[in-house]
Amino acid sequence: MLEYGDAINQQLEYGHATMDQLENEIKKAIQGFEKNNLFIDKIRENDLGIEDYHRILLGVFSQVFMSSSSFALASASLGEKYQIAKDYLLHHAEEEKSHWVWILNDLASTGYKGPDPRIMHPHFTTQGYFAYAMYLGYQFPIGRLCMAAVLEGISGSLGPKYGPQVMTMLKIAPEFMQFFKSHGELDKGHSQEVLDAIRKTELTGYEYWKLIGVAKNTSELYKSIYNSAVSR
Repeated sequence: MLEYGDAINQQLEYGHATMDQLENEIKKAIQGFEKNNLFIDKIRENDLGIEDYHRILLGVFSQVFMSSSSFALASASLGEKYQIAKDYLLHHAEEEKSHWVWILNDLASTGYKGPDPRIMHPHFTTQGYFAYAMYLGYQFPIGRLCMAAVLEGISGSLGPKYGPQVMTMLKIAPEFMQFFKSHGELDKGHSQEVLDAIRKTELTGYEYWKLIGVAKNTSELYKSIYNSAVSR
C-alpha cells in the first residue's frame, strides 16, 4: 500500500506539448462549444424565446462582472519573465471592466422585469466558470490568458454567425443586443492576439500541456452556462 511519504516523493512523468499543439486544441475547444449546446440548438431550431435571451444575459453577467478582476489578478501573479503576457492581461482588464453595463442595458431594453443581476446569486455554472478564472489567476496565471483565447474565439466566430438570426427571431434591434453584438465585433482577431502573446512568452512543454487542459475546461465550463440558460 502506498504511504503518504512515498507518494509525495514519487517521480512522475508529466505531459509535454508545443505551441502548435496548443493552438490546435484551442481551435477544437472553440468548435466544440457548438456541440451539445442547448442554447445554440434552440437558435438553429428557430425556437429561442425572449426568456431564453434574458436567461443567458443573466447567466453570463457575473462572469463578465468578474472578468476584469481575474485578468488583473493573473497579471499581478506573473513574474517579470512573463512581461508580454502581464501587459496583455492588464490591457484586457481595462478593456473588459465596463462590459457588464451592456448586459444591464440589454435586459432593460428588452422588457426584463426581474431583479438586478448584481443582487442575485450567480447560477452555479457561472460561479464555477469565474471561480476557475480566479483559481488560474492565483495558481496558473498564464492559463487566464488561455481562457481569453478560447472565449474570444467563441464570441468572435459565433456572434456574427448567430447574432442576426437571434435578432430576427426575437424581433429586437441591434442596439438591444449590445453585449453580444459588440463582443462579436470587438473579439474578431482578439483570439489570435492572445495566442501571439502566449507564443512570445517562453513557456515550457509542461506549461503548454497544462494550457491544453485549460482550453478544454474553458469551453465546457462556458457551455454549461449556456445550457443552464435554456428554458425547459
